[in-house]
Amino acid sequence: FIVGLALKNLFRYRRRTLITALAIAAGVAMYIFIDGWLQGAEMESVRNLVKYETGSARVMHQSFWDDHEFLLPKYSIDNPRAVMSALSEAGYSVTPRINVWADVYTTGGQAESVTMQLVGIDVTTDDRVFALEGTIPDGNGKFISAGQPEIVLGSDVADRLEVKPGGTVQISTKTKDGVWTGMQVRVTGILFTPDPIVNNSMGFVPLHVLQSVLQMPGRVTDVVVGFPEWKNPDKEDAAIAGILAGIDGADAYTVKNYNELASEFGMIVQSKSAGTKVLLFLIFIIAAIGVSNTMLMAVYERFREIGMMRAMGMKDRSIIVSFFIEAMGIGIVGAAIGVTLGVLADFYMVNVGIDLSYFINDMGNIGYRITGISRSAWNPGTILQAGIFSIVFSGLVAIFPARRALKKQITDCLRVK
Repeated sequence: FIVGLALKNLFRYRRRTLITALAIAAGVAMYIFIDGWLQGAEMESVRNLVKYETGSARVMHQSFWDDHEFLLPKYSIDNPRAVMSALSEAGYSVTPRINVWADVYTTGGQAESVTMQLVGIDVTTDDRVFALEGTIPDGNGKFISAGQPEIVLGSDVADRLEVKPGGTVQISTKTKDGVWTGMQVRVTGILFTPDPIVNNSMGFVPLHVLQSVLQMPGRVTDVVVGFPEWKNPDKEDAAIAGILAGIDGADAYTVKNYNELASEFGMIVQSKSAGTKVLLFLIFIIAAIGVSNTMLMAVYERFREIGMMRAMGMKDRSIIVSFFIEAMGIGIVGAAIGVTLGVLADFYMVNVGIDLSYFINDMGNIGYRITGISRSAWNPGTILQAGIFSIVFSGLVAIFPARRALKKQITDCLRVK
């Protein structure tokens, strides 16, 4: 009887039910859409971060990490072959690198100098961990050759230097002893990676060339490690550290995964988590206002009906349950519409996405490692959570106006016209 009464009331006030349900649907759809979009941006950013910028993890000298913002080559790994051999035998992909800051300018002096991160890479092993070589489009040159005084530049660095493939640039940096030194290299290619940090601030030269200039024969600042993205980075850190424990001098080394290497990205992910919680709270507010308004209006319009039901012996608890079920019905309608709209929006974003290249080029680095198409990711847990909670919360909010109405005397309710 109570369920039937609640359903009849839903259909009796169709317009009010629909308006409230649409308000709930808008909040649910917005939450599903934004959460999926941010989830997709996070997943794509992690892939790009690992494939083009940091690798999965890095072995470094502890002092190099302590002052990592300065990229000081004097804190180096003196036995990279031993480190790489041990990790390779354990099944990891590895490659050596040197990272330093450098000032770069064109030999003709047409453009201002650019301060960038200069990276020395082993051309023969770098593709075991990174995917840089495949990011040079046709007509933008080729990748560097081992042992040659050559460089590939991020696309934005090349634009600021006004240099094209075949041109030359002068590089000024400091040796491991802190003495200024320089070299002239030929630009062989321009990188257009999905990672804006690489495009904006990095250039790559052969490892042996940079070792010679920095007076670091046989030494590197990093041994970069690659492992599958589904593995837990913190557990892999511990596993790598355990493997290195038997190597001479390894007590001076540290292992850092991509979350620690790109800490500003981790902060964005945390902000995203906090933002989704705020958004969920706003959905609750929408549901609370919408359902409360509907139920208050319903209660005030139905005082005589409530009084009559009470006079006929219907218990207060049954009346409250009736309003609770009615409000949950509104929540079910709103959740169904909202989930449908949210899933349709997610379907488009997962398969097509939105081109953010113009926005990112105009705004600069926004933290996420995305330069072009941004896609969403499916998050069934969020979809289920948004739907269920909007239904339950709608029902709970309806209890308060119903209890308020039941505080009136039966005779007062029956006198209302």
